[in-house]
Amino acid sequence: GAINITASHNPPQYNGIKFSPSWGGPALPETTKDIEKRAARIVSGRDSVKAPGNKGVKTGIKPADFKERYLGRIQKLVDMKALRKAGLEVVADCLYGTGRGYLDFLLKESGCKVNVLHNYRDVYFGGGTPEPNERNLGECVSELKRTKAALGVATDGDADRFGIIDRDGSFITPNEVLALLFVHLKKMRGWSGCVVRTVATTHLIDRIAQLYGVPLKETPVGFKYIGEIMIKEDFLIGGEESGGLTVKGHVPEKDGVLACMLMAEVCAVQRKPLKKCLEDIYRKTGYVYNKRLNMKLAGKQQDALVKALRDGVPDSMAGMKVDKIKVFCKYHGCKGGFPIFI
Repeated sequence: GAINITASHNPPQYNGIKFSPSWGGPALPETTKDIEKRAARIVSGRDSVKAPGNKGVKTGIKPADFKERYLGRIQKLVDMKALRKAGLEVVADCLYGTGRGYLDFLLKESGCKVNVLHNYRDVYFGGGTPEPNERNLGECVSELKRTKAALGVATDGDADRFGIIDRDGSFITPNEVLALLFVHLKKMRGWSGCVVRTVATTHLIDRIAQLYGVPLKETPVGFKYIGEIMIKEDFLIGGEESGGLTVKGHVPEKDGVLACMLMAEVCAVQRKPLKKCLEDIYRKTGYVYNKRLNMKLAGKQQDALVKALRDGVPDSMAGMKVDKIKVFCKYHGCKGGFPIFI
């Protein structure tokens, strides 16, 4: 396995350890629980950490650089010929994170004219959070409008999440990006396999799956569940509304650099705004509206909300009958799970 030290898309004070098992996806609950138990025993003094002895055990750290292998893999997954033919102008915002030197490099290699923002190391991320959401990509939008670029792309602190801006400055939500790539890979590439989404991700994916006769899998919240399906079944694409996706032939983990490159491919092949591509999808599936709202609640407020939703299951919402209830995720010790009403 491997250990990553990262705060992901969060502020620097969230920095912590992420363990990736040998199969390449996020660690499953049984693995993380085992690590937690071992760590708790060490902290409590019940177990001690012993350094390897001298009985033939090699110690120390051996440097390794996987950059060239990674870049080569992305270039095989993306239609570089289509990108070179299109010659797009793109704004790439690295948000001071580890995407710098990867996302901008790949775009330049594909023949794009690239305007790069925040492509230097800043451990405080410019005083903000390195999350590629609509609120944080104002500079990317301004640069896109100034240069009249065809596309804006961004990655978060550890480059596993993505942000996409259309040529008019509109933010394309992760839900919409997943839908666009699903259609593109199925229709233009002719890929087969199932599509996987988390329970919190748009049901537009369900409508597209039905339209093209593609098997759909729904998982609890957490990319680890998507990765688990990917290594067991024939897989086309999987993603979640929080800005993570992966595709057939890649590692079973979300990859923001790959997502941005594939969206550049969509622009290169379609030769029209992403919103027009979305309109083409909606004409076939009907409109699906989604909006993510983030609210900060204190611990007691969180507990009270979970309890109210769990114990006070409504028969209707906004005048519409509740059809079914699904568990959203295990949340803050809520044994019954966090419910959503459909």
